Amino acid sequence: MISDKKKKAIILAAASAYLRRQRAAATLIPMKRPEASAWGLSGRQETMQVTMMIQRRMWQRA
Repeated sequence: MISDKKKKAIILAAASAYLRRQRAAATLIPMKRPEASAWGLSGRQETMQVTMMIQRRMWQRA
């Protein structure tokens, strides 16, 4: 069994990596994706949403 602390660390690492990719894509093509630049304002909410998404996926696998 993976401990809760380890699980949280894995989830956070995955979420931050995912967000970094999203942000990189958003900065490369800001003209094509106006909603991407709007994301920058709600970075914390976005992080929470992605974290929840990843958690759900992990629970489905378990």
